[in-house]
Amino acid sequence: MNNLMGYLQTEDKVLLYCVYYMPMHLYSSYHIYTKHLLPYMKEKIVFIDFGCGPLTSGIAFWATSSHTNITYIGIDRSEAMLKKAKDINRNGLFQDTHRPFFEKEHFLTDFVQLPPYLERVEIGNPNNALIILNFCYILASHTFDDNEKLDSLIGVINRVVNEYEKYKICFVYQNPVRTEFQENWCYLKSWVIRPNSIFALSGFSDQDSTKKERLRYETILGEMHFTIVSYDSFNNFSFKNNSD
Repeated sequence: MNNLMGYLQTEDKVLLYCVYYMPMHLYSSYHIYTKHLLPYMKEKIVFIDFGCGPLTSGIAFWATSSHTNITYIGIDRSEAMLKKAKDINRNGLFQDTHRPFFEKEHFLTDFVQLPPYLERVEIGNPNNALIILNFCYILASHTFDDNEKLDSLIGVINRVVNEYEKYKICFVYQNPVRTEFQENWCYLKSWVIRPNSIFALSGFSDQDSTKKERLRYETILGEMHFTIVSYDSFNNFSFKNNSD
């Protein structure tokens, strides 16, 4: 497979992802959002999708939420993935109506662009808005084999939490279960819950440990497959509920 991938054009690799991985990631994301986010949906939602690919988590979240007031921000370094995400969003679920999944959508090629970009996005009132930081399989990427890149991501998250510390904020994570894939998440999370950090002062705490779950999903060919995913979520809801 690795030898084959070396001969494929970037657009072909995107299509292979859509056929092989997208159904699995769609179902696992939908399962986790339903389990962790449904009780906390707010009137206004800003969904920030790190490593958005072809809108996989975006579609899963759209299916989970009954809200229409969602601002979707997809971040992916692959221009081909972003192009596919834009095409899928524009076509929406029902191509005859041409209604997109998200009317308010934004796409960025680098997560360092996020803090200044958010200044131009209408977030809403802290009392009725929820900011979701989504990490679906992105932390297994070779991008973060470089510790400096991971530290840069943590710096960006730090800036976002610092700027919007009055808002309800939720982190959602999933990855394959292999131990080495969890190291980046554990490192990132250790910064979020570290005592006296901006995250801790904003109400975050170690509310959940990373868990594993076996899920059943249907492939594009209609076959039933199983996958095991590691997932996690934590937020500042308890702190905010006690201080409202």
